[in-house]
Amino acid sequence: MLSMPSSARRLLIGVALVTVAGCSKSPTDPGTNPRLISQVVARLSAQGSAAQVLTAPAPAPAGGPALGLGANAVIIPGGTNQVRVQAASLLAHVLVSAVGYEGHLDVALGTPTNNVVVLLEFTQSLAQDLTLSVQAVDVSGAVGPATTLPLQTLAAGTGEVQVNLSWDTLVDLDLHVVQPDGEEVYWDHTKAASGGTLDVDSNTACQIDARNNENIYWPTGKAPRGDYKVRVDYWSNCGQPLVNWVVRVVVKGQATVYAGNLTGIGDHGGQGSGLPITTFRVN
Repeated sequence: MLSMPSSARRLLIGVALVTVAGCSKSPTDPGTNPRLISQVVARLSAQGSAAQVLTAPAPAPAGGPALGLGANAVIIPGGTNQVRVQAASLLAHVLVSAVGYEGHLDVALGTPTNNVVVLLEFTQSLAQDLTLSVQAVDVSGAVGPATTLPLQTLAAGTGEVQVNLSWDTLVDLDLHVVQPDGEEVYWDHTKAASGGTLDVDSNTACQIDARNNENIYWPTGKAPRGDYKVRVDYWSNCGQPLVNWVVRVVVKGQATVYAGNLTGIGDHGGQGSGLPITTFRVN
Protein backbone atom coordinates (compact mmCIF):
# COMPACT_ATOMS: atom_id res chain seq x y z
CA MET A 1 0.00 0.00 0.00
CA LEU A 2 1.23 3.54 -0.72
CA SER A 3 1.75 5.93 2.20
CA MET A 4 -0.98 8.45 2.91
CA PRO A 5 -0.35 12.12 2.07
CA SER A 6 -1.59 14.30 4.92
CA SER A 7 -3.22 16.72 2.48
CA ALA A 8 -5.19 14.12 0.48
CA ARG A 9 -8.87 14.19 1.28
CA ARG A 10 -12.21 14.52 -0.45
CA LEU A 11 -12.76 18.20 -1.26
CA LEU A 12 -16.04 19.84 -0.32
CA ILE A 13 -15.56 23.37 -1.52
CA GLY A 14 -17.92 26.21 -0.79
CA VAL A 15 -18.07 29.50 -2.63
CA ALA A 16 -14.63 31.09 -3.00
CA LEU A 17 -13.60 33.88 -5.34
CA VAL A 18 -10.43 33.29 -7.33
CA THR A 19 -7.38 35.16 -6.07
CA VAL A 20 -4.19 34.67 -8.06
CA ALA A 21 -0.97 35.88 -6.51
CA GLY A 22 1.22 38.13 -8.63
CA CYS A 23 4.18 36.58 -10.40
CA SER A 24 7.21 37.88 -12.22
CA LYS A 25 6.19 36.39 -15.54
CA SER A 26 2.84 35.38 -16.97
CA PRO A 27 2.22 32.83 -19.74
CA THR A 28 1.50 35.70 -22.13
CA ASP A 29 4.64 37.77 -21.46
CA PRO A 30 6.69 38.52 -24.59
CA GLY A 31 9.50 36.04 -25.05
CA THR A 32 7.70 33.16 -23.34
CA ASN A 33 5.83 30.26 -24.88
CA PRO A 34 2.20 30.35 -23.77
CA ARG A 35 0.96 27.37 -21.79
CA LEU A 36 -2.45 26.21 -22.98
CA ILE A 37 -5.13 24.56 -20.88
CA SER A 38 -5.18 21.71 -23.40
CA GLN A 39 -1.67 20.78 -22.21
CA VAL A 40 -3.10 19.64 -18.86
CA VAL A 41 -6.82 19.01 -19.43
CA ALA A 42 -7.34 16.66 -22.36
CA ARG A 43 -11.16 16.76 -22.28
CA LEU A 44 -14.09 18.09 -20.27
CA SER A 45 -17.57 16.63 -20.62
CA ALA A 46 -20.96 16.73 -18.95
CA GLN A 47 -24.33 15.12 -19.72
CA GLY A 48 -22.69 13.29 -22.62
CA SER A 49 -21.43 16.46 -24.34
CA ALA A 50 -17.80 17.49 -24.75
CA ALA A 51 -16.61 21.02 -23.99
CA GLN A 52 -15.35 23.49 -26.54
CA VAL A 53 -11.71 24.49 -26.12
CA LEU A 54 -11.50 28.29 -26.36
CA THR A 55 -8.30 30.31 -26.57
CA ALA A 56 -9.79 33.41 -24.94
CA PRO A 57 -9.81 33.90 -21.16
CA ALA A 58 -12.96 32.94 -19.28
CA PRO A 59 -15.46 35.84 -19.13
CA ALA A 60 -15.60 38.24 -16.22
CA PRO A 61 -18.35 37.65 -13.61
CA ALA A 62 -21.57 39.55 -14.28
CA GLY A 63 -24.23 38.73 -11.71
CA GLY A 64 -24.34 34.98 -12.26
CA PRO A 65 -24.51 32.13 -9.76
CA ALA A 66 -21.90 31.25 -7.17
CA LEU A 67 -20.92 27.58 -7.07
CA GLY A 68 -20.22 24.81 -4.61
CA LEU A 69 -17.84 22.09 -5.81
CA GLY A 70 -17.07 18.54 -4.76
CA ALA A 71 -14.13 16.59 -6.22
CA ASN A 72 -11.21 14.35 -5.43
CA ALA A 73 -8.25 16.32 -4.13
CA VAL A 74 -5.75 14.00 -5.86
CA ILE A 75 -5.33 13.44 -9.60
CA ILE A 76 -2.80 11.55 -11.73
CA PRO A 77 -1.39 12.06 -15.24
CA GLY A 78 -3.72 10.42 -17.75
CA GLY A 79 -6.43 10.06 -15.12
CA THR A 80 -9.85 11.59 -14.48
CA ASN A 81 -11.78 13.53 -11.85
CA GLN A 82 -15.53 13.80 -11.37
CA VAL A 83 -16.41 17.34 -10.25
CA ARG A 84 -19.88 17.95 -8.82
CA VAL A 85 -21.07 21.49 -9.54
CA GLN A 86 -23.98 22.90 -7.53
CA ALA A 87 -25.73 26.27 -7.59
CA ALA A 88 -28.92 27.93 -6.38
CA SER A 89 -30.12 28.63 -9.92
CA LEU A 90 -30.36 26.63 -13.14
CA LEU A 91 -27.09 26.40 -15.07
CA ALA A 92 -26.71 26.39 -18.86
CA HIS A 93 -22.89 26.27 -19.16
CA VAL A 94 -19.94 25.27 -17.00
CA LEU A 95 -16.60 26.98 -17.67
CA VAL A 96 -13.22 25.66 -16.53
CA SER A 97 -9.85 27.36 -16.72
CA ALA A 98 -6.48 26.57 -15.11
CA VAL A 99 -4.38 29.07 -13.19
CA GLY A 100 -1.22 29.79 -15.18
CA TYR A 101 -2.62 28.47 -18.48
CA GLU A 102 -4.26 30.25 -21.39
CA GLY A 103 -7.77 29.59 -22.63
CA HIS A 104 -10.75 27.85 -21.04
CA LEU A 105 -13.21 25.01 -21.59
CA ASP A 106 -16.94 25.63 -22.07
CA VAL A 107 -19.40 22.76 -21.81
CA ALA A 108 -23.03 23.49 -22.72
CA LEU A 109 -25.52 21.53 -20.63
CA GLY A 110 -28.23 19.93 -22.72
CA THR A 111 -30.60 20.03 -19.75
CA PRO A 112 -30.38 23.07 -17.44
CA THR A 113 -29.73 21.98 -13.87
CA ASN A 114 -28.46 23.25 -10.55
CA ASN A 115 -26.59 20.00 -9.80
CA VAL A 116 -24.33 18.44 -12.42
CA VAL A 117 -21.20 16.27 -12.56
CA VAL A 118 -18.55 17.28 -15.07
CA LEU A 119 -15.79 14.85 -15.99
CA LEU A 120 -12.23 16.09 -16.37
CA GLU A 121 -9.70 13.98 -18.27
CA PHE A 122 -6.06 14.90 -17.75
CA THR A 123 -3.20 14.60 -20.21
CA GLN A 124 -0.47 12.03 -19.70
CA SER A 125 2.04 14.90 -19.67
CA LEU A 126 0.54 16.48 -16.54
CA ALA A 127 3.49 16.84 -14.17
CA GLN A 128 2.59 19.34 -11.46
CA ASP A 129 -0.15 20.31 -9.06
CA LEU A 130 -3.01 22.14 -10.71
CA THR A 131 -5.44 24.82 -9.62
CA LEU A 132 -8.61 24.99 -11.66
CA SER A 133 -11.09 27.84 -11.77
CA VAL A 134 -14.75 26.88 -12.28
CA GLN A 135 -17.56 29.24 -13.30
CA ALA A 136 -21.08 28.81 -14.59
CA VAL A 137 -23.49 30.66 -16.83
CA ASP A 138 -27.13 30.47 -15.80
CA VAL A 139 -30.11 30.16 -18.13
CA SER A 140 -30.46 33.96 -18.28
CA GLY A 141 -26.90 34.27 -19.61
CA ALA A 142 -25.42 35.74 -16.42
CA VAL A 143 -21.82 34.68 -15.71
CA GLY A 144 -20.99 33.73 -12.13
CA PRO A 145 -17.84 34.25 -10.06
CA ALA A 146 -15.04 31.70 -10.21
CA THR A 147 -14.49 29.05 -7.54
CA THR A 148 -11.01 27.61 -7.15
CA LEU A 149 -10.36 23.87 -7.19
CA PRO A 150 -6.81 23.02 -6.03
CA LEU A 151 -5.64 19.56 -7.09
CA GLN A 152 -2.59 17.57 -6.00
CA THR A 153 -0.95 15.67 -8.84
CA LEU A 154 0.39 12.26 -7.81
CA ALA A 155 3.24 10.84 -9.89
CA ALA A 156 2.10 7.79 -11.87
CA GLY A 157 3.23 5.78 -14.88
CA THR A 158 1.73 6.43 -18.32
CA GLY A 159 3.58 4.78 -21.21
CA GLU A 160 2.21 3.07 -24.30
CA VAL A 161 -0.76 1.58 -22.43
CA GLN A 162 -2.34 3.13 -19.34
CA VAL A 163 -5.50 2.09 -17.53
CA ASN A 164 -6.71 4.40 -14.75
CA LEU A 165 -9.58 3.91 -12.31
CA SER A 166 -10.89 6.84 -10.26
CA TRP A 167 -13.92 7.09 -7.98
CA ASP A 168 -15.76 9.59 -5.81
CA THR A 169 -16.24 8.15 -2.31
CA LEU A 170 -13.97 6.64 0.33
CA VAL A 171 -14.26 2.97 -0.63
CA ASP A 172 -11.80 0.28 -1.72
CA LEU A 173 -12.10 -0.37 -5.44
CA ASP A 174 -9.53 -2.48 -7.25
CA LEU A 175 -8.37 -2.31 -10.86
CA HIS A 176 -7.56 -5.57 -12.65
CA VAL A 177 -6.04 -5.77 -16.15
CA VAL A 178 -5.39 -9.13 -17.84
CA GLN A 179 -2.71 -9.32 -20.54
CA PRO A 180 -3.19 -11.26 -23.80
CA ASP A 181 -1.23 -14.18 -22.31
CA GLY A 182 -3.55 -14.34 -19.28
CA GLU A 183 -1.22 -12.77 -16.72
CA GLU A 184 -3.29 -10.49 -14.47
CA VAL A 185 -2.04 -7.25 -12.91
CA TYR A 186 -3.87 -6.26 -9.73
CA TRP A 187 -3.27 -5.60 -6.01
CA ASP A 188 -1.80 -9.06 -5.26
CA HIS A 189 0.32 -9.24 -8.43
CA THR A 190 1.52 -5.70 -9.07
CA LYS A 191 4.12 -6.34 -11.78
CA ALA A 192 3.89 -8.56 -14.85
CA ALA A 193 6.86 -10.18 -16.55
CA SER A 194 6.25 -7.84 -19.50
CA GLY A 195 6.71 -4.75 -17.33
CA GLY A 196 3.02 -3.99 -16.77
CA THR A 197 2.79 -2.40 -13.32
CA LEU A 198 0.17 -1.36 -10.77
CA ASP A 199 1.85 1.73 -9.32
CA VAL A 200 -1.07 3.47 -7.58
CA ASP A 201 -3.27 1.46 -5.19
CA SER A 202 -5.71 3.36 -2.99
CA ASN A 203 -7.71 2.78 0.21
CA THR A 204 -6.33 -0.74 0.57
CA ALA A 205 -8.48 -2.83 2.94
CA CYS A 206 -10.23 0.42 3.95
CA GLN A 207 -7.03 2.02 5.20
CA ILE A 208 -8.20 5.31 3.75
CA ASP A 209 -5.63 7.46 1.94
CA ALA A 210 -8.31 9.37 -0.03
CA ARG A 211 -6.41 9.17 -3.31
CA ASN A 212 -9.34 7.33 -4.92
CA ASN A 213 -7.19 6.27 -7.89
CA GLU A 214 -5.62 3.06 -9.19
CA ASN A 215 -3.27 2.96 -12.14
CA ILE A 216 -1.78 0.19 -14.30
CA TYR A 217 0.59 0.95 -17.17
CA TRP A 218 2.99 -0.63 -19.65
CA PRO A 219 6.12 1.35 -20.62
CA THR A 220 6.53 2.20 -24.29
CA GLY A 221 7.54 -0.88 -26.26
CA LYS A 222 6.70 -3.29 -23.42
CA ALA A 223 2.97 -3.90 -23.89
CA PRO A 224 2.33 -7.39 -25.34
CA ARG A 225 0.33 -7.40 -28.58
CA GLY A 226 -3.19 -8.77 -28.41
CA ASP A 227 -6.40 -8.35 -26.41
CA TYR A 228 -6.51 -7.03 -22.84
CA LYS A 229 -9.38 -7.33 -20.35
CA VAL A 230 -10.24 -4.66 -17.76
CA ARG A 231 -12.24 -5.33 -14.61
CA VAL A 232 -13.22 -3.26 -11.57
CA ASP A 233 -13.66 -5.10 -8.28
CA TYR A 234 -15.64 -3.69 -5.34
CA TRP A 235 -13.36 -4.99 -2.59
CA SER A 236 -15.19 -3.16 0.23
CA ASN A 237 -17.63 -0.29 0.61
CA CYS A 238 -15.82 0.86 3.80
CA GLY A 239 -19.21 1.94 5.17
CA GLN A 240 -20.28 4.01 2.15
CA PRO A 241 -23.62 3.39 0.36
CA LEU A 242 -22.60 4.12 -3.25
CA VAL A 243 -19.56 4.77 -5.41
CA ASN A 244 -19.36 6.32 -8.88
CA TRP A 245 -16.33 5.15 -10.87
CA VAL A 246 -14.59 6.09 -14.11
CA VAL A 247 -12.12 3.95 -16.08
CA ARG A 248 -9.90 5.65 -18.67
CA VAL A 249 -7.94 3.48 -21.12
CA VAL A 250 -5.14 5.10 -23.13
CA VAL A 251 -3.52 3.06 -25.92
CA LYS A 252 -0.79 4.81 -27.92
CA GLY A 253 -2.26 8.22 -27.07
CA GLN A 254 -5.90 7.35 -27.87
CA ALA A 255 -8.23 7.51 -24.85
CA THR A 256 -11.58 5.83 -24.15
CA VAL A 257 -13.66 6.39 -21.02
CA TYR A 258 -16.17 4.12 -19.24
CA ALA A 259 -18.28 5.06 -16.20
CA GLY A 260 -20.71 3.44 -13.80
CA ASN A 261 -21.60 2.96 -10.15
CA LEU A 262 -21.60 0.19 -7.57
CA THR A 263 -23.50 -0.58 -4.39
CA GLY A 264 -23.27 -3.40 -1.87
CA ILE A 265 -20.73 -4.35 0.76
CA GLY A 266 -17.90 -5.61 -1.46
CA ASP A 267 -16.46 -9.08 -2.07
CA HIS A 268 -12.82 -8.96 -0.83
CA GLY A 269 -11.99 -10.29 -4.28
CA GLY A 270 -8.63 -11.45 -5.61
CA GLN A 271 -7.43 -12.84 -8.92
CA GLY A 272 -10.25 -13.17 -11.46
CA SER A 273 -12.64 -10.96 -9.47
CA GLY A 274 -14.48 -7.91 -10.63
CA LEU A 275 -16.98 -6.43 -13.04
CA PRO A 276 -15.91 -6.69 -16.71
CA ILE A 277 -15.52 -3.16 -18.08
CA THR A 278 -13.98 -3.50 -21.53
CA THR A 279 -11.61 -5.40 -23.79
CA PHE A 280 -9.05 -3.49 -25.85
CA ARG A 281 -6.42 -4.51 -28.39
CA VAL A 282 -2.79 -3.49 -28.71
CA ASN A 283 -1.44 -4.00 -32.25
